[in-house]
Amino acid sequence: MPKKIRERRSLDPEKDIPKRYAISIDPGVTGTGLAIWDLHPREWKRSVAPVDVRVYTPSKKFKLFQDKAKEICDHVYSTCTGHGIGMEGHGGVRMYCEYPEFRNTAAGQAVAATGSLSKLSYMCGVLGGLCWYMKTEFIPIPVSRWKGQLPKEIVKKRIIKRLGRTTCRQLNIRTHGWDAVGVGLYAKGFF
Repeated sequence: MPKKIRERRSLDPEKDIPKRYAISIDPGVTGTGLAIWDLHPREWKRSVAPVDVRVYTPSKKFKLFQDKAKEICDHVYSTCTGHGIGMEGHGGVRMYCEYPEFRNTAAGQAVAATGSLSKLSYMCGVLGGLCWYMKTEFIPIPVSRWKGQLPKEIVKKRIIKRLGRTTCRQLNIRTHGWDAVGVGLYAKGFF
């Protein structure tokens, strides 16, 4: 009679933990940056770099900002489901989203007068709705909390210093992707 082969159990209790991710977003109706981070207990604090960075811009055929927001949201959803995020049995997902704030300054009033702040707030609401649909936790992070008044060039330099120029090149970080990565680094405690 052949010997019964015993099934080997993993010595690593975390090995069988399903993939979990964090998403960080720099929202915008004219362009949105998205970064996806590994949320595995070992990787969240140890691995500094995201696993994927994307930038979405709406096609020129859309004139209404609502249509642009929906198209961007569709791209975000497709990317997330491509990573298994929002699928059945997938837990531990968080979306950190840069959240707009009104500044009562001359520049802040000029931006508010154009309706840009309202459109950006709408985009954040659409992303929040997507999170509800995907059973993902939505965590708004006000701009003043994660970067304050830092210009994009300083944010970019900090990210390159933290991740390294080669990693940034491999991730193909561009435009809105820099702030998406910055939001994620802030959430991890590295910005």
